[in-house]
Amino acid sequence: MDPKSSYLLEIGLSCNPKKRRKGFSYFTFSKVVDSDLCNFKDLVGEIVDKYPHGYQEVVHVFYYDGVKKCMLEVTTDQELLEMFSKHIDNKVVRMIITYTDPADDVPIPECYTPENSDLLDIPCTPSMPCPSLAAASQSTEPISSQHTKPTASQPTEPRTNESNDDDDECLANPEPQNEHVGVDDEALYLPAHKTHVGEECDSESDS
Repeated sequence: MDPKSSYLLEIGLSCNPKKRRKGFSYFTFSKVVDSDLCNFKDLVGEIVDKYPHGYQEVVHVFYYDGVKKCMLEVTTDQELLEMFSKHIDNKVVRMIITYTDPADDVPIPECYTPENSDLLDIPCTPSMPCPSLAAASQSTEPISSQHTKPTASQPTEPRTNESNDDDDECLANPEPQNEHVGVDDEALYLPAHKTHVGEECDSESDS
């Protein structure tokens, strides 16, 4: 964007007086535009897309003329160019945009200043709630380490023999004769092939 043709628009948006909250006149926002590329229809369209008006409401655009000390309405591209030409020195334009019903008369608004207007900034509502102090103070240790630590309800001493005996009784084999044999007893179940081979060799030598 060319700095020579760039302008800062300080805009106060006045919603429908019949629908807006009491005690507030405007909320303000700013916008940078290029006077060589900007036209009235596109400027109003961008603002309305970002801040939609109500059903069948009419949009009116005003700017503050520092020479005449009053607010002038803008309705055409030519009037928009005149607005830029009047602020060519400071590159800052104060504007007011109003939303009204079609049948309502549109009074020329007074230039908004901190002294004569109640300004309402654009509300910012976070999509996620802020964390509470309790949540922020929770431990950041890994989950595995938190589970391994004993709590007040968990015993810190090893389990006694009584608990082991209880487990043995619950897991007792109902048929102890079929219990798995030890390593030393496995030879009892091996076939005695060597004995048969020896007997066959003796019979061959006798013959």
